[in-house]
Amino acid sequence: MIWIVLFSALALQGPKIEPQQCLRCHSEVWRDWKGSLHAQALTDPIFVSVVKTLSEAQTSYCYSCHDPEGNKMGVSCTYCHRITRLVTQGNLNLKFIPTDTLFGPWPPTVDSLPHLVAVRKHYSQGEFCGACHDVKNLKGFLLFSTYSEWKESPYAIEGITCQKCHMPQDLLRSPVDKPYVSQLPLTAHGFQGGHSVEQLQRSIELVLFPVQVADPLEVRVDLTNKEAGHYLPTGVPNRWLRLQVDLLDEKGNLIARGERIYERVVGDDQGNRLVDIGQMFLKATQTLSDNRIPPRSTIHENLKFAQIPEKKVKMVRARVYYEMGNLPQIQEGVVAKVLLASQVYSLEHTVLGPWGKLFVLVFLLIGLGLTLWFFIRKGGTT
Repeated sequence: MIWIVLFSALALQGPKIEPQQCLRCHSEVWRDWKGSLHAQALTDPIFVSVVKTLSEAQTSYCYSCHDPEGNKMGVSCTYCHRITRLVTQGNLNLKFIPTDTLFGPWPPTVDSLPHLVAVRKHYSQGEFCGACHDVKNLKGFLLFSTYSEWKESPYAIEGITCQKCHMPQDLLRSPVDKPYVSQLPLTAHGFQGGHSVEQLQRSIELVLFPVQVADPLEVRVDLTNKEAGHYLPTGVPNRWLRLQVDLLDEKGNLIARGERIYERVVGDDQGNRLVDIGQMFLKATQTLSDNRIPPRSTIHENLKFAQIPEKKVKMVRARVYYEMGNLPQIQEGVVAKVLLASQVYSLEHTVLGPWGKLFVLVFLLIGLGLTLWFFIRKGGTT
């Protein structure tokens, strides 16, 4: 596993390169980064809300990832592109070199560069991301394990890295501005993840199966993690998926509702559930439960509704939401809710009654008879 090491700002002093300097020649990449959570690592509302509850000594642990250079620029270009190697032990398993040489995954295709460039293969490896996306809390407990989840998934076995999903290549954009001309595609630096509705919606598949009118009325739903190379949801355990199945009347009014929650629950030494993120970083020592959806896995749900007036139920609707909450000021309140997928099934198409069923049977028999007549006639004419 990969943890995060605490580097002091003094240890990172060297040639001063500010991210704004990158804007001069890499405007497309810079704009991607500027809109990312890496650039906003110090202003992200969740981070700010947690830091306010911690002591100064405790927050130094947070800043090692959220402001590794100590320059108030968040996770900047000049930090990530001066990582010379990965370290196998310890937290933030990265070796930072304060130098004018900038590292990347490919050799340059441009002459007369304004800075030195060197190739490092770890920029194309998932281990590079694991430095900050596998985190032990102050108790030494693995609080979020996005990298480890990927490492144990089919994606890692197949060589599908974090970068392939979260830093896709764009052949229509250039990584450098004129007058320079590069033969390389632009690698997206927006780092789209759990804050991207499009990314979340693409990761999950919802299937609502045909519903038979009965008592109890049973609804089957499948949820598949079809594209995420880690569990859904992943990251700090302040987020969950909510499956919501509704029985509706002909006007769309709610008759009954069933729900399922998919989440990781963490607790302290005594087994008490922790819902406040700050407390998770301070006190969590164990996972109490975890029913999240692993990569390329499907969860089958059967929800039963008893004593429901069958004739009133005209539609069944299944929806899955991505929700986030449990901030220090809100506790168990939901602060974000995004609809990821929805399906509706009409029961009116399934309620035929005895005469309707007889009609379908007669129709099928007539079709079968005509098919046999056609083949018999065709055989007699050849």
